[in-house]
Amino acid sequence: MPPRNLFDNFLQSFEQFKKFDFEQLKEFTAQLPPWNELTIDDAENSYNEIIEVIDYLNENELIQRLPFNIFNSIVSSLRNVITHYSNLNNQRNQQHFHNFISQLESLRTNLYTWGLFNRAVLSPNLPEITEGVNAELKKLYKANDEISQIRDEINSLITPAIAGTLALSFGKRKIFIFWGRVVFLVLFIISLFIASLYTVDLIQKIADLYEKLSKTNNNLTEVPTYYFILRTAALIPIYTIVAFFGAQYSKERNMEELYAHKETIASSLKTYGDLIHAPELQDQIFANASEVVFANPIEKEKTFQK
Repeated sequence: MPPRNLFDNFLQSFEQFKKFDFEQLKEFTAQLPPWNELTIDDAENSYNEIIEVIDYLNENELIQRLPFNIFNSIVSSLRNVITHYSNLNNQRNQQHFHNFISQLESLRTNLYTWGLFNRAVLSPNLPEITEGVNAELKKLYKANDEISQIRDEINSLITPAIAGTLALSFGKRKIFIFWGRVVFLVLFIISLFIASLYTVDLIQKIADLYEKLSKTNNNLTEVPTYYFILRTAALIPIYTIVAFFGAQYSKERNMEELYAHKETIASSLKTYGDLIHAPELQDQIFANASEVVFANPIEKEKTFQK
């Protein structure tokens, strides 16, 4: 703690310092050239900042804990600024104006150099800043734990036993779909053959009818339209069945290709994981492969149709 008389001198000087009238200074310094491009407005900003710092240090009893040399320098600087302020009021010229700003900036610079500005301006917000940083760090740690958990779960899904089981399941499903595709292919061929027979029969009957009518009516130029429409309408259900079997065959073929792809991915996933050592690339491959392996086949089938 500084000597009592020096501390009293500080309190007295600081009170005098806080009574500076910048409005009065602005009235006669506006016409004077600035000091190093610093005007009276810049000086007022520095003045207010100095008051903010010293007020905080004094109110929180930190000023008394400063080293003697720093405390003594603050008091001396305050006295110098007060002296040059009085000189400027008494002799309103450029020299005293520049000396006043110079001493004011010197005191402000010392407060920065000694770390008192950081202590006064930043320290009050430090608990909030620390709390915010800690909260963000907790979120990062939690996200990292979730990523590690997901990675472990993916790694457990691609162990040889599970990967082999998935490949076997997909293989069985592929075989089942293959036989379903064969059945629909046979049905499609049979229905197409029957439709062809009906079509040929229709054409033959229309030709026979035309020939018969031509013999009884020399003016006949074409088969009656209603007869043609009725006979043709009979083919609609047959060709609808043909189209249905064809569409089902195409669907079964796409599903077979999809499950063949799933089987390939599941059987080779673990091998790719062992060959690639970069964690980021491993994660990307496992994520993309898992998306393929566990994708809904119905949604994939819709993609095929598009």
